[in-house]
Amino acid sequence: LDRGEDLYIDRSVWGITLLADQDIGDGFSVNSITAYREFDSYESFDADGTAAPVLWFAEDAYGQQFSQEFRLNFDRGGVFKGFGGVSYFWEDGYQRVPFETDERSYWALLTPFLAGFGVPFQPLVFPDGTPNLSVPVNPLTGVPHKTFHEEEYTNFGTLSAYEAFIDGTFQLTNKLGITAGLRFSYEDVTGAFDVPAAPIPGTLGFVLGTSPNNLFAPTNGKQTRSETFTSLIGRLIASYQFSPQTNVFASFSRGRRPNVINVTASGSRVLDNEIVLSYEAGLKQLALDNRLSFDISGFFYNYSNFQTSVAELTQDGLVIETRDTGEATAYGIETSTRFNVNRNFSLFGNYGYVNATIDDTDSDGNEQALAGNRFRLTPEHSFSLGFNLVQSVGNSASVFIRPSYTWKSQVFFEEDNQPGIEQDGYGLLNLRAGVELFNRNLEIALYGKNLLNEEYIIDAGNTGGAFGIPTFIAGPPRLIGVQLTGKF
Repeated sequence: LDRGEDLYIDRSVWGITLLADQDIGDGFSVNSITAYREFDSYESFDADGTAAPVLWFAEDAYGQQFSQEFRLNFDRGGVFKGFGGVSYFWEDGYQRVPFETDERSYWALLTPFLAGFGVPFQPLVFPDGTPNLSVPVNPLTGVPHKTFHEEEYTNFGTLSAYEAFIDGTFQLTNKLGITAGLRFSYEDVTGAFDVPAAPIPGTLGFVLGTSPNNLFAPTNGKQTRSETFTSLIGRLIASYQFSPQTNVFASFSRGRRPNVINVTASGSRVLDNEIVLSYEAGLKQLALDNRLSFDISGFFYNYSNFQTSVAELTQDGLVIETRDTGEATAYGIETSTRFNVNRNFSLFGNYGYVNATIDDTDSDGNEQALAGNRFRLTPEHSFSLGFNLVQSVGNSASVFIRPSYTWKSQVFFEEDNQPGIEQDGYGLLNLRAGVELFNRNLEIALYGKNLLNEEYIIDAGNTGGAFGIPTFIAGPPRLIGVQLTGKF
């Protein structure tokens, strides 16, 4: 990669939380949660994934968050228990993204976009992996290419959110219980975007229409938009206990992903909030003197204004933003089991099936651009297996071994489901073994992750994908280590 050891991430995060609880009598209690969090991060990365000095970016991000919640709880041990309260959340931050390039290399990257002007294709790197810097002068304009060009953009965001919520459970009979809850929110959001002109104008802005920049269209000052939003979400759950060993449940809930303000050089627009209606039903079962536990559930999710994130070249140059994909549906089953063979040895496993796709048509019956495509990072099938073996040694020590194997089927990394921007099914074998001392207050463990050294990727596409050169991020290889854990 270009810049080698100068590619890194440096991040600091700190926060403080204050918890207060007060029993005020007659089944009532009050809770307060006050929290402040701050982060500062700088990442330097090579977005093209080659030795070419063409797409170097950094992300300089800073944010502050403050939250306060007051909750009133009620529980007298009778047929009703519940809680209600109010909360406040505030966030302010920015994300500055510098971009640097060598225009000789950037010209090679842009030649596929200039084929209509008779410009021959230039490879970004030669077969031996060295950068192609063979065109020092623009053949269309006769202007020398800059060996160093820099520009940047900055996103800004401020949010103040106020919420009120209430939730209660009615035990209608000894076996039947109903839980219902509502949450109202009011949000005051400001989004801003700023792209200054490059300190020294680039020579290739004419390709994407971003002059005097090469990649990001200038905004001529900070562009800002403020909006307020409201929402109401909730849940309804019914549970029925046939016996102490058998319980069934059914639930309905309305969830929400907040509205998004997109600000670009050419203007701003607001995305509707994403709404998901969730339906779920399931069974929880105990057997064999409670040594065997088993649960299974089925679910159906209906999405409106399904939000996805994209990076593409537009009239504003490179744009990374959230888009409204339309209607989507997901359904499937989840099941898990655990069997305690004896007090020292137990087996466990789980399996999940998910069919999550973009619908063929939107709410108005219009065909959707990504119809039939699967959600990103969502395997259709997944399972895990393992066991836990613990053997006491003396009065205050024990040894343990906990292997597990997890597997997931093919996943795509983007909602457009491009061939090659995917990962086929794979499995990982992990192991943790060691000794616990002093009544489990001290643990010395040997751990191994990906013991079979499976080769797989955890991300693909990214910024380079907008230029037709997707990058791929490999999953961690085999890792073996020792961990010491103490409890005080």
